[in-house]
Amino acid sequence: MCFRKWRGRRSLIVSLMVFLLLLSFSAWAHRPLWDEGVGQDAAHAMVIKDPHVSQVVYCEITPQSPRLWLTFEAQEGQEVYLELGVPVIERLKNFRPALTVLGPALPTVQLPFEIPAGLGGQIFDTETVKEPRVYHEPFTGTDSWVWREIRFKVPARGKYFVVAYVPSGETGKVWVALGEQERFGPLDIFRFPGWRSRTRQFHELK
Repeated sequence: MCFRKWRGRRSLIVSLMVFLLLLSFSAWAHRPLWDEGVGQDAAHAMVIKDPHVSQVVYCEITPQSPRLWLTFEAQEGQEVYLELGVPVIERLKNFRPALTVLGPALPTVQLPFEIPAGLGGQIFDTETVKEPRVYHEPFTGTDSWVWREIRFKVPARGKYFVVAYVPSGETGKVWVALGEQERFGPLDIFRFPGWRSRTRQFHELK
């Protein structure tokens, strides 16, 4: 009888922990990704399988890796939600990254780097933004300056690229978020501690 009671209580505790973690998922929303040495050019762009799913890619802009390239397939008329942000770190308060969407049926664009033949683009800079939105992520305890929020309507079916770069050539840290649909699996519960640790390291928090 005692064993059965303990087993029932243990099951209740586990269920409660899972429920609380799922609430944390909803508070976080973005599924985190790191560039891991990929995404430095069009040929090695990080593949985003579903741009509707809420996810964020963290990247450090360096002289060796001056750009972050992401790519996804999209249908004509599809709306893609994008955000461009910078972690709240004192030395990055004047850091101004930019975001470019490249793809078919977009106008000719002039950029400080090569792009695949036959593609046009649209530039979303941050120089004209007076004040960023400050975003506090409660699960990781991190803060970011959100410089751009973009809803981009795909003009034609095909392969698209999103490129984050810094027009001034400065180095620093950026993140690019895509999608609005929260989607987490049961195993993500066990990945959360590692995600939280890496996200705080990126924001240079202890």
